[in-house]
Amino acid sequence: MANPGAREDAGDHDPIAHQITTRQAIKQNGRMKAEEKDDWKGRNEDRSPDDLDSAVCGLGLAIRRKVIRPYIDARAVAVPRDEG
Repeated sequence: MANPGAREDAGDHDPIAHQITTRQAIKQNGRMKAEEKDDWKGRNEDRSPDDLDSAVCGLGLAIRRKVIRPYIDARAVAVPRDEG
């Protein structure tokens, strides 16, 4: 079952968009996990989601090297209030 909110043409233009919107999330032992690569390949003409895997690995490396931060500490950011 594909992601019901996914655009059908996402893979026509961007392989990462296709891979991220068609890979299923599976609940296992109370935790969410990504569908196994072989299962995804079986539904996608035996292609591998290598583009998505590379993007996720690159993002993880950037976070570990502190090139990017995975969150913004809410205490460090002043959010203006609408005095309306």
